[in-house]
Amino acid sequence: MKLAHIDENNKILGWYDSNIHSTIPSPTVEVSDEQWQSAISSNHNKANADGTTETFDFRTDEEKANYEANEYKELRRVEYPDIGDQLDALYHAGVFPEDMANKIKAVKDKYPKNSED
Repeated sequence: MKLAHIDENNKILGWYDSNIHSTIPSPTVEVSDEQWQSAISSNHNKANADGTTETFDFRTDEEKANYEANEYKELRRVEYPDIGDQLDALYHAGVFPEDMANKIKAVKDKYPKNSED
């Protein structure tokens, strides 16, 4: 018999099989082999009292609103070019103040790019 160990919100905390595990924490919900397979293959995170499982968003309304208000930051972050590439482009475009450009040029001169790059 397969069992879903759940919390007070029916969030799945772990899976157990009474044929394998001698100690099973509670509370649990009994699930059929088919329900277990479906839950595992679909990444379900909630077990209902009847053994059915589903994907459920456990975040609070405040957490959801905060995520939505800030989601653009993460979406931008992963698509922006590497910060080093951004700074190098600015340097080559000549937009740095002269003193900063001189410092960067000094480092570039000290450690020249390999001719194979």
